[in-house]
Amino acid sequence: MNDETLQAYVTELRRAFHRRPELGLKEFETSRRVKEELSARSIPFRAVGETGVVAELAGNRPGPTVVLRADMDALPIQEETGLPYASQCPGVMHACGHDAHTAMLLGAAALLAEEGGNFPGAVRLVFEPAEEFAGAGRALLDAGVLEGTDTVFALHVAPNLPKGSVNIQPGVRMCGCGFFSAAVHGAGGHGSAPHTGVDVIPAAAAMVSALQTVISREVPPGEHAVISVGTFHAGTAANIIADEAKLTGTIRYHNPELKDMLPQAVERILRGTAAAFRVELELRCGMGLPPVVNDSRCCAVAQRAAQGLLTCQTLPIGTGSDDFAFYTQQLPGVYAFLGTGGDRPIHHPGFTIDEAALASGARLYAKYALEYTGGYQ
Repeated sequence: MNDETLQAYVTELRRAFHRRPELGLKEFETSRRVKEELSARSIPFRAVGETGVVAELAGNRPGPTVVLRADMDALPIQEETGLPYASQCPGVMHACGHDAHTAMLLGAAALLAEEGGNFPGAVRLVFEPAEEFAGAGRALLDAGVLEGTDTVFALHVAPNLPKGSVNIQPGVRMCGCGFFSAAVHGAGGHGSAPHTGVDVIPAAAAMVSALQTVISREVPPGEHAVISVGTFHAGTAANIIADEAKLTGTIRYHNPELKDMLPQAVERILRGTAAAFRVELELRCGMGLPPVVNDSRCCAVAQRAAQGLLTCQTLPIGTGSDDFAFYTQQLPGVYAFLGTGGDRPIHHPGFTIDEAALASGARLYAKYALEYTGGYQ
């Protein structure tokens, strides 16, 4: 498949997925289109769960099995790009590039199918649902999608890199991720007489402020760690003392030594603040995703695959997270960032990509597999 044909194919797919975004575990149209494209090229596949898809192309001689993974789900965001192929689903948008990932992996499937099995080993294609659920993709691993495989590779679009570039670096590349959810209970009353109740709003506000000291005062300078409160809900009217507030937030870290320390600090501060303000606290706090760690040998393979196709650039370790971390816990692999340009970050309602990068991404998926198996010339 020449560059022009490949570019047209992956662009059409990406726009189709972008128009009809679906939230995690509801990727029914997306999954159906993936199956149609695989069937059209006689690539065997199986369903995993309701929307996951796993396909495999077998080579004509023994060799390693390479896993290529793409995520499929969208986000609960109202799109504001104004594009002619913008989301037709109110309140749902592909604001993280999963539409591009799925399209590029289908493009790679087409390229690999053209090889006619003329490579050693096998290539397994994993189309993962619900990555945004912070680890729902673990169900795929529990279903055995990595059994009998040797390496795993994934791409993620990167608006902070220009088109024509890619980031492939060994070591920790993305954060481990945890969460906390707090319900603060007090006693309501009239806004004119706050002393007759136990107001949860100043208590919860103090909790938000106090949490900021964990990173600045308990984490060594130079470490990558984040604690962010994402939601704060309290109160029903201006003249009513609120009797309940709810907070949720995220915890991010790179250094494994912080995995236990950070949630312990969050719990200590929230419980101590609750006691100081005479409120009751219900708290859930835990760590869900480990960091994404790239294998140095696999990075060397990916860098060879990128030669003549993309320019490798360095990036600092990201503070985002991805359940691809579970894959790299089980297999040596690479999580690479494909430059797609743009002036909006991922998860922004105005997020866009330079679609001219899609064909190169599809080729990199395929070239990694062929380079690793030894079949790429």
